[in-house]
Amino acid sequence: MAETPFKDLDSVEILSGHISGLQHAVNKIEKILNMRTNIAQQHLLNPITDQEDPALRYRIYEGTIRNWLEDPEPVIYRDGAVVQPTEYKVYPAYGTVIFNEQQSPTSEIRADFSYIDAGSQTIREIYTALITFFWHPQGTWRGNGITAGGVDALIAANKADVLPFIVPEKTRYTGIGFYILTAAGSKGRAAIYTDNNGYPEDLILDCGEFDTSTAGFKALNIDLTLEPGIYWVARNTDGGVTFVGFRESSVIPLPFNPTGTYDGTPIAPVGGYRIDMTFGPFPDKFPAGAAYLRRTVYAGFFLRRE
Repeated sequence: MAETPFKDLDSVEILSGHISGLQHAVNKIEKILNMRTNIAQQHLLNPITDQEDPALRYRIYEGTIRNWLEDPEPVIYRDGAVVQPTEYKVYPAYGTVIFNEQQSPTSEIRADFSYIDAGSQTIREIYTALITFFWHPQGTWRGNGITAGGVDALIAANKADVLPFIVPEKTRYTGIGFYILTAAGSKGRAAIYTDNNGYPEDLILDCGEFDTSTAGFKALNIDLTLEPGIYWVARNTDGGVTFVGFRESSVIPLPFNPTGTYDGTPIAPVGGYRIDMTFGPFPDKFPAGAAYLRRTVYAGFFLRRE
């Protein structure tokens, strides 16, 4: 990766070239990010009054917003009236105006200008594309399928299946649920794990048990805020329950090793992991050695966003 060879400076005089180099670097970053802009109107400018020479005071005025644009040209006001540009010089990048003459200490100097905002159009476009796949409005439930291809999936008892899900933005979840089509056994259990290089690792939350003795939607209340990233939902039951599921074309495909252990058709795209596990609380560390789970249909889970 190429980097500008900036070096730590000794206690020497700072040259204009030092500052210019930093400015050029910032401009390149701004160009890559395609920075968004905003408009400020009647923005109050503060006078600089700490000079030793009193004659220099009330000539330099600074805004609390910096990084103005040159086009459109900033408009400066003094006590509500537009000031002619011949009376001052604007330094837009620094949000500073320097008057030719000292201004009255009682005068109020304001400005209209456009400025670089703390937002990137490039990142916004990438985020919009990502959020389209994982659209999850507040107060709603969303399944782990990218498309709405719901079908039934029979899952054996005492088999811990773990499937990934992506959190595209910081999100608070208040529920996790499963839809049972055919009841079996008496209970199921769910948990959420962190990701470590494509494999579940640390237990974040054991969500508790849900009833599997009757059909219908089974929801557990949770309160969990997750940062953007990849996470895993684990599920186990004490009976062979049939869940609403998602087709293989709808779930997130895992990176896989063709020589790995498979539960299902080998050397094929996989949607999760499966490991034998006696029904009960989930361990703090997800066990190593789970087999790749290969199915045409994967049992679904649903998360409720606050």
